[in-house]
Order: sequence, then structure tokens, then C-alpha cells
Amino acid sequence: MGAGVMTGHPGRPHARGVHDPEQRRLADSPAPGRGRLYAITVRDRVGNTLLDAFGPMQVCPGAGQTVLHGTLEDQAALYGVLARIQALGLELEEVRLLPAPPPG
Repeated sequence: MGAGVMTGHPGRPHARGVHDPEQRRLADSPAPGRGRLYAITVRDRVGNTLLDAFGPMQVCPGAGQTVLHGTLEDQAALYGVLARIQALGLELEEVRLLPAPPPG
């Protein structure tokens, strides 16, 4: 192999330069107890009755859409919110992982 050539799976980027799959998983994980901040957008405005289904997430209604902001502990929590969106018959438009606020 020539200098500068990376080995591994072709076409799969390595998370933060970490090549070992277990180390990559740990590098992508949030700090314990912190979770990750998400913005989840659904089509249309969500009525007050449905807002309670999203617990502590901040709900921001807008023109033709509603954005849910909040910290989710792990992927299971994210999938739980997405399952509630589906169960309520809401149309998912976007899921964004937001930058973490600086530790305070």
C-alpha cells in the first residue's frame, strides 16, 4: 500500500478518524446522561391535544409545520418519538441532529 492510503471498508467513512468499530461507536455516542439535541419537523400544525404526546420536547408551531426540539437520551428515545408521530398520523418532514451546546 502506498503512503496515505487508508485500509478498511471502501466507500464507508470512518467516524472522526476512528477505525475500530467499537471505538467508532463510542466516539459517536453522547456523553452519559447528556443525550443529543434534535429538531423533528412534521407537516401541519399540531393541535394542543396532541402536544402532550411529546412530553418534555419543546413544540414550535409554524406556517404549515410544527417543529419539536429536545434532547433525546439515545436512539431508542428517538425511535419512540418517531413511533408516536406515526401512530398519531402525522407526516414526518425532517429529523435533524443539532450541535450540542457547550458544556456549562
